[in-house]
Amino acid sequence: MLTVQPLVENAVRHGVTPKEGPGTVQISAQLRGDEIEIAITDDGVGIQPDIMPRIFEPGFGSGRGVGLSNVHERLKILFGEEHGLNIESEPGYGTIVWLRVPLMVHDDDD
Repeated sequence: MLTVQPLVENAVRHGVTPKEGPGTVQISAQLRGDEIEIAITDDGVGIQPDIMPRIFEPGFGSGRGVGLSNVHERLKILFGEEHGLNIESEPGYGTIVWLRVPLMVHDDDD
């Protein structure tokens, strides 16, 4: 899923790389009813509270600043407003980004 790749890239680039010492990034998925919840968690530097309100603004941040905003908007367009990205972060402890997508089962016999 190309949706997860920029989220993992952000966790490494902005969370773990600036951290002193080793860091980890975890990807997990859980079935929750008729949806799959995917979470990307890092134990990096976290996001400062004054930055959080602007995190989904296109062009904000380092690099081109399009990764999070593109993924957030794409999810809402594909699956509805309630399916954008969710982010929780604590400076010095890390960040978790998660999303929910509807479970789609395809029958290979068709």
